[in-house]
Amino acid sequence: MIEARTRTMYWAPTRRRHYATLSQACLAEARAIIKRRFQEGGDEGWWGEYEHLHAVAYRYARLIERRSRAAMTGGKP
Repeated sequence: MIEARTRTMYWAPTRRRHYATLSQACLAEARAIIKRRFQEGGDEGWWGEYEHLHAVAYRYARLIERRSRAAMTGGKP
């Protein structure tokens, strides 16, 4: 039997997509922000070529996730 269900989805505004989990949305958001900043700096290259930026994206995603969770619960980041 087919059922209609309502689920919580997370919106990544910079990436303009919905994600099933908060961590997925935060990582996509962090990568989109880094990509935009890196490419606006005048470098024509793809930011993924630099391994250290992947680590920066994961750290930035954790920061975004921590702030998002705090905002959802009404606490401090």
